[in-house]
Amino acid sequence: MRGERNAFVGFDGLMVGLCLFVTFGFLSAQGQTASYQLYTIGFVGGGVDFPIGLNNRGDLVLANIPASPGNSNVAVAPTDDEWFADGMIVGINNSRATVGWGPYMGQTVPYYNRSDGYWDTVPTLGGNAGWAYAINEANEIVGASVTSKGKTHAFAYFGRSVNNGQPTDLGALPGGYSEARSVNKSGQIVGDSSVSSGYFHAFVVSGGVMYDLGTMGGNSSYALSINDSGLIAGYSLTYGNTAIHPFLYNGTMRDLGSLGGTVAEATAINNMGQVVGWSLTAGNAAKHAFLYNGTSLIDLNTMVANPNGWTLNSAWAINDLGEIAGYASDANNNVQMYVMIPGVASNCKPNSYATQFADVTNDHLADQIVVNDSGIIVLRNTGYGMFGPEAEVWSTVPFYGAYHIDGLTVGNTFFADVDGDGRATLSWSMTPRRL
Repeated sequence: MRGERNAFVGFDGLMVGLCLFVTFGFLSAQGQTASYQLYTIGFVGGGVDFPIGLNNRGDLVLANIPASPGNSNVAVAPTDDEWFADGMIVGINNSRATVGWGPYMGQTVPYYNRSDGYWDTVPTLGGNAGWAYAINEANEIVGASVTSKGKTHAFAYFGRSVNNGQPTDLGALPGGYSEARSVNKSGQIVGDSSVSSGYFHAFVVSGGVMYDLGTMGGNSSYALSINDSGLIAGYSLTYGNTAIHPFLYNGTMRDLGSLGGTVAEATAINNMGQVVGWSLTAGNAAKHAFLYNGTSLIDLNTMVANPNGWTLNSAWAINDLGEIAGYASDANNNVQMYVMIPGVASNCKPNSYATQFADVTNDHLADQIVVNDSGIIVLRNTGYGMFGPEAEVWSTVPFYGAYHIDGLTVGNTFFADVDGDGRATLSWSMTPRRL
């Protein structure tokens, strides 16, 4: 069944003013982390913790918000005579195509809302239920479906023009149950599947083959997200099944630890290799959102200057700009969705920064270059009318006020392709002096 309804996606990406940009250090090797500005977006009830979708435009979709006029800040499921108001949306790509599931003609079916405003159901694998969890930039949809034999299997769907418009059954590990959770631009798919022991293992499907990723020594593991480089984030029971820890998989599972408690889960990874999720704190006293910055887990509650009484309990999404979405609660267990915008600081000084535009990566897009008291910062052009994340490209050029000790100033620093390699070169001019 197809229809025309544009699933509204509110809260478009926030444009941070030039004076607010600071060195964020997204490169994992630097291990640096910035402060964030926190935005809360409407109450969603108490005790909920469902997946959130977030794209590079800053668009959000939220699974557990039913379609209603009062929830205009998030995407809503299609609602007409054939849909009820309890559809779910959990995935979104950069073209604003969304995926989820909802009731249709007595069944729970996967569906997607295309970027042109049309929505469509996704066929199941022959059974009476299905769920779509993620969509990549090629509009490849992955999820899980009941088969004609009553099994639940992971599927991939490429649209009505491929495979006679039917989803592809991805199969399962020996236990027979599987669900696909994420898909990258290369079509690699991750999820979880039951094994012969009855426990679940994380898997990756690459080249049409499902591979068991194993565990970190415990009985079970789950993969929730894969980036375009093939890095996989998820969580696993550890040796002796004494703890649940997040992992980063790149050929082997790397234990990312926790914020002190015995349970922690990674939920998403971006193309910069940053991982977000949640963890119990020491003594399992509280549940806090975390960011893995390439070296360690950081409690996101320590990165917000003014939380206004909110505790950041979980993080479910991070885009390539480093924007993070999750859930926060107050002392009365009221829950709101939040968004954190990186690179916000208050140390900008008048006349101590300058902004230029030049292609520094030879991708034929003009990147934003900010020169300030801290050094030279490049904000890459994402191609979506936004710039970021920031990468410090020359931290060894300190500025003191407006002047460098050797005469280099904010005002006489320029960037242009002077050697024909397609990338901007740092250049500067000096006032001639009599020796």
